[in-house]
Amino acid sequence: MKAFYIFLFLVSTAATAQEKRLRLVFAGDIMAHQSQLDAARRQDGRYDFSESLVYIQDVLREAHLAAGNLELTFAAKPPYAGYPTFRTPGEFATALRKAGFNLLLAANNHANDGSAEGVAYTIKVLDENHFYYTGTFANPLEKEARYPLIIYKNGFKLAVLNYTYGLNAPHIRPPVVINQMVEAEMEKDIDTARRMQPDAIILILHWGEEYTDTPTENQRQLARRLVEWGADMVIGAHPHVVQPIEWIDNSRGESKLVAYSLGNFSSGMRLPGTEGGILLAAELKKEDREVHLDSCHFIPIWCYPGRDKTGRRTHHVLPAAAYEENAGAPFALPAWRLRQLKSFTRQTRQLLQDSGCPERKVSLPEAKKEEQHDRFRNSSGRPE
Repeated sequence: MKAFYIFLFLVSTAATAQEKRLRLVFAGDIMAHQSQLDAARRQDGRYDFSESLVYIQDVLREAHLAAGNLELTFAAKPPYAGYPTFRTPGEFATALRKAGFNLLLAANNHANDGSAEGVAYTIKVLDENHFYYTGTFANPLEKEARYPLIIYKNGFKLAVLNYTYGLNAPHIRPPVVINQMVEAEMEKDIDTARRMQPDAIILILHWGEEYTDTPTENQRQLARRLVEWGADMVIGAHPHVVQPIEWIDNSRGESKLVAYSLGNFSSGMRLPGTEGGILLAAELKKEDREVHLDSCHFIPIWCYPGRDKTGRRTHHVLPAAAYEENAGAPFALPAWRLRQLKSFTRQTRQLLQDSGCPERKVSLPEAKKEEQHDRFRNSSGRPE
């Protein structure tokens, strides 16, 4: 009888080892343009961004780790502003955390918009909201202690590296540090990460040409070098439009995922292609000590600047397929907005049809459908 229980224990232990999985979700550029600030501002002067994320938060919350590119800086007090120099209320960070984000990447061309004070205050806000974050640092000692960023989640150990191609305000005032794409340093950092023996090394880069859906040849060559040096995933941001996903083999015969740009997650941009982006959902699987990327999917998302039934401006990040396939009530997109959404999803699917990552379509919970029906005008309502 004792042998039987030992057998059951061994079987259970083996099954548990085989079942270790880590669900990851990556989002593109998180911005706060003036239209978003206007939608979040309440009559008493406070800011509440939570309603903008209510229809996408279920996807973020189901991940063990939900990461986004924080393309803004937080400001301690008004005046707040959008592009070209982002000064964002800290309430946006609170809303992002509540919605399910737990990792934000801070190295991008707007990271120095608020000079050293803006970098330091942004770090303070991220700490106060209990985010994992990397890419910017209060001083060199902090970078030495906290980089590469090591994250332990669900039995996995991840190393996360983050860099930007450059800065709009290029003069960095000491002691703050902002990671920039210097290849020798990137190779050294990947080597440091490898020696820490993580289950995966993830690089998140702010790179590429804005508003074009094709990565440059320099990007493709750099991606191949990063994979050869040891990167397991390379995730890109900055172009504000979706770019291809591809798989690159290293000399060890391993195939690694490169997503050149996820487009915009939250923004007020309305140029064709910039109105949305994709979430990249990936699942790592660990069997004994072997880790591999078991699956990946893309989820088209779309930013909707609308109005509620009182005429107040609103901003929502929407799971695009849920609205595209349920065009009538209770989905309250005006007809011309629905045409824009469908054009965006059509182009996105065409771009990613050979990516090796199929689309995952997300439905809205019934409660949220009813809530939206009560809150918004239908397609024959007041123009926006």
